[in-house]
Amino acid sequence: MHTSPRSPHTIAHKKAVPLSDASRKWEIALRTVLVFPVGYVAVSLYTASLSLVLPMPRAQAVLASTMLSFALYSVFIIWAYAASALRKVVLVALIAAALPTVHLLCTAVIK
Repeated sequence: MHTSPRSPHTIAHKKAVPLSDASRKWEIALRTVLVFPVGYVAVSLYTASLSLVLPMPRAQAVLASTMLSFALYSVFIIWAYAASALRKVVLVALIAAALPTVHLLCTAVIK
């Protein structure tokens, strides 16, 4: 049996291209500008959306969704700096903000 140096069952991994110091600084600055305002808006939308969905009295639902928002915001910030690509951060942030926005718009239209 002939085996080639590259088996069809192996996955080729791309090596990360190291960024220059200036490029890395710009990427961190862009992530910071993106993460804090966009993350805050997305988490605020989730808080409003969850407060409408949670099956408990209104005051308790608002309190529970607000407490959960602190954890969501922290996880989003940590993930945004740990993500491998800035494009992925932008895409996930936009999708994350779109989901509760659609829910809130549909809730407003139905009422």
